[in-house]
Amino acid sequence: GQHLAEVRGLSKPVIISETAVGPRTGNQVSGIDNLFAGLRASKLLGLIWFDMAQDSGQYKENWRLEGSSALISAFRRAGGYISS
Repeated sequence: GQHLAEVRGLSKPVIISETAVGPRTGNQVSGIDNLFAGLRASKLLGLIWFDMAQDSGQYKENWRLEGSSALISAFRRAGGYISS
């Protein structure tokens, strides 16, 4: 809300960096759909997926899409681009 409005006041496009939907959300495919729906609703330029397995630290989640054809398909279907 307020923060997004402040950033938009700089007349620059907005990109969310280091975001992802982790396994603990319960339904990653639905979470990916919701993430992209929010991106479009907020008229943001894009996002950068946090593509790491975080074995230590606070969250201990595997944020990677690789290894799951369902997640890769959901990401691409929602409008995501995966570079090689």
